Amino acid sequence: MSLSKYISPPLTSLPLCLPRYYGGVILVGVSAFGLNIYFARRVMQARKEHSVELPIMYHPTNKI
Repeated sequence: MSLSKYISPPLTSLPLCLPRYYGGVILVGVSAFGLNIYFARRVMQARKEHSVELPIMYHPTNKI
């Protein structure tokens, strides 16, 4: 006996209100995120290989 059928309705009874090609929108969003991670990793590897330090975010005398 499963408690899930008493706690929430089955997913087949929920209406689907997404446009037909909404999967493409999700694919573009996930791809953009993946490319951002890929290029950030490449930049960090190049910084390490060429001994380039990270930029200074604040002036040294700034007391945060």
